[in-house]
Amino acid sequence: MATHPLRPGERGTLANALVGHFPELSTVGDRPTEPGLVHRLDTGTSGLLIVARTDWAFSVLRARIRQGSVHKEYEALCEGEVRPGEITGDPVVDRQDRRRMRIEDSDGAEARTTVRSVVLGTLGGQRVSLVTAVAPVAKRHQVRVHLAHAGHPLIGDTLYGGPAHDDYPFHALRATRVAFDHPDGGERIEVSTEGLATPGFVPDRR
Repeated sequence: MATHPLRPGERGTLANALVGHFPELSTVGDRPTEPGLVHRLDTGTSGLLIVARTDWAFSVLRARIRQGSVHKEYEALCEGEVRPGEITGDPVVDRQDRRRMRIEDSDGAEARTTVRSVVLGTLGGQRVSLVTAVAPVAKRHQVRVHLAHAGHPLIGDTLYGGPAHDDYPFHALRATRVAFDHPDGGERIEVSTEGLATPGFVPDRR
């Protein structure tokens, strides 16, 4: 399911469903097509989103995301053997050939992807890594481009040089955890969901 309409009149998106359940969201946020959506997921990325129900909460949370103070965690299945570490810089992609990419110094909050844990294994005889990555700012396509730039494109992410796979019609990326301080009262909110589905992945024996 797409996060929000990409064309006028498009239906069947998460944004449509949100307004159907919470009509007041139709006036929250910067764009009518993205009601209350504090951040977005790339088409094909599954998992958690943060939605604000008032303009004030939207403004506070959007500012915190830009500052990098909202915890956003992802799971991804990548080509090759990934090592834990940090990738920084704004992802810049050639619009004519998306496999040509580079990383530039950020002009605002730093675009940073930190690979925290790695489970090595195989997928159809190919060496792959199931990684947990943290990206507080998570600019457009950031996690995908950062990992591809490091030589480890996501399984199914043919847009950025990843291998096609019958079991992965979309790129293998899922937002699994978010954590932030509530705009009203400051209590810590932590939400998690099930991990990335990895059909065919066989982890190495330890």
